[in-house]
Amino acid sequence: MQKLSCLVEIEHRKDQLTSAEKKVAEFIYDNPEETVRMNVDELAEKCQVAKSAITRCCKSLGFSGYKELRISLAGDISRSLKTYSSAISADDSSLSVSEKVFSAHIKTLQDTLNHLNTAAMDGIVEAIIKARNIYIYGIGSSGVMAKDLQHRLFQVGYPAMCITDPATMRDSAMNMTSEDLAFAFCDSGRTQLTVDVMNFAKEKGAVTACLTSYADSPICEPCDYVLVTTCNEFKYPIESVTSRVARIAVIDALTIALSIRNYSRSLEKMNTTAENAGMLRVPAARK
Repeated sequence: MQKLSCLVEIEHRKDQLTSAEKKVAEFIYDNPEETVRMNVDELAEKCQVAKSAITRCCKSLGFSGYKELRISLAGDISRSLKTYSSAISADDSSLSVSEKVFSAHIKTLQDTLNHLNTAAMDGIVEAIIKARNIYIYGIGSSGVMAKDLQHRLFQVGYPAMCITDPATMRDSAMNMTSEDLAFAFCDSGRTQLTVDVMNFAKEKGAVTACLTSYADSPICEPCDYVLVTTCNEFKYPIESVTSRVARIAVIDALTIALSIRNYSRSLEKMNTTAENAGMLRVPAARK
């Protein structure tokens, strides 16, 4: 059974909670150290909700009850790596910005690892090995991740088609069968075209998988295997890259896990890749 992170589950599922459940979840998220010392009666009184709302909130977050949620929350607190505030201001120095960026990346990677569905990872590895064709989809920044996965699969000997052109995505799925794999990158989980093509791939019988930042989002519905990354976004009006760092780490882990399954073949392909890369480099200067 996959170990859940209370704080990560709140981040991912808060939009699906009822108003009373959300009130409880927000208090827990903002006050983890205080919550972990409370019994259910104290938490209900603090949040001004019925005890039944606490129970419903726990179940909506994926826990059997308040005891299991509190154990998970204690683990979150002990693993906390958030040394610096995630709020970046115009007054921050380069050092301060760097400290906050690196701290956010570290926390995102740790949270993603704690939340990673390794059973889904194993399923995707098996599907890649068995697939006749591998189709990888993504639009915008997710398209960059799709191209990275294609490149990494090439390196270990698994040909894949990366499709990021909106006009081509649905057409590419028309000839899919149960022998094929469709893998989508969709950070929001709600990009309509990506969701549509995965639904179409599912209808054609293909094995389907996705990597997203939001559990229970629309992209997850047609997918046999779902990998979820977390992110510690900055409170600053620019796009954060923390979620991309986590996705790169998952791609690396997936590719290496795949290479281990057939190490001799993968080693041969990786050596060839290294030789090809060497041909493109300027010779090192002789000393």
